[in-house]
Order: sequence, then structure tokens, then C-alpha cells
Amino acid sequence: MRFITDLKNGWSFGAMAEYDIFWWGKQISHLSDVDPGYNDPKNRQTRGYGLRGSVELQKKVKKVDFAIEPFIRYWNIKESKHTDWTWYGVKIGEVYEPKNHSTEYGINLLVRF
Repeated sequence: MRFITDLKNGWSFGAMAEYDIFWWGKQISHLSDVDPGYNDPKNRQTRGYGLRGSVELQKKVKKVDFAIEPFIRYWNIKESKHTDWTWYGVKIGEVYEPKNHSTEYGINLLVRF
């Protein structure tokens, strides 16, 4: 969802909000780089979501727009499926990608022409 409203003297203000669905992903652990006897487990991830949001202040000057846009992005991913961990073909355990979340924030400085 996004909206932009014009202000006076070439200024405008906008905001954006987004919901993302995480449907599918694959995590590959390259354990054979540590010991060639280990397999490289592949874990499927099938559940999670993301949220994004930002606000933008923009100034139009002739044929160029300048803008500043603080933003935040968040991901929440559920635990992956478990898979076998082997050493030279013999199962020594199971591995999985744990439930995790991440938050990223920053400021975009934009020049549009």
C-alpha cells in the first residue's frame, strides 16, 4: 500500500507499507568444505512473513526530484524441516535452520530524473 500527497512549492510526502508472505526457501549448509566426509544438508523452509515500511519527503526542482526516505524491513521465518547430517554416508545427526527474525533499517537518499 502506498500513498503520496502533494504539498506546496514542489514538495510532496508519501508513505509505504507492505506485507510479504514467505512461501518457500532452501538453506544449503556446505559442511563438506569443513570435512569432505560430511554431506551438504539442504533444509526446506516453508513458513514466514515480512513487513516493510517507509516514509518519503520529496522536492521537485525543474526536471530533477530529490527525496529522503527512512525505511524499516522485518522478516520472521519459522524453523526449517529437519534433514540428516551424515559422515561418509553414516547418519550422525539431524540439522535444521532455527526460527529466526531480522530487522533492517536505514535511509535512502534519492535523485530522480
